[in-house]
Amino acid sequence: MSAKRTVALKDRRVAYRQVKEVSTCCAACGTTRNLTPSHVLTQKQFPQHAANPLNIVVLCGDRCHPLWEHNKTLFRELCPQVWEIKMNIMQVLEPAYYLQFKDKHNA
Repeated sequence: MSAKRTVALKDRRVAYRQVKEVSTCCAACGTTRNLTPSHVLTQKQFPQHAANPLNIVVLCGDRCHPLWEHNKTLFRELCPQVWEIKMNIMQVLEPAYYLQFKDKHNA
């Protein structure tokens, strides 16, 4: 692993710890089990935001995080408050992408 990737991974882990210190349960369902960091803007498409705590929402890895990753429509229906939080974050961090995402997902 390159030095740049090692630093990026370390930065993400620091951000994850910061977010988990504040968010002690899944933002969508409230469980305290199997909590995972969920990026609003994908790490691959927006690496500049990967370690930004504002870009991370804690979701459970059992149900809510997979739902966000694989079925945005159902996530929006089942978790409307978290959907709005994620949309607001997206709008602040990447306004142009937010408009594309909103059009794509009829939000």
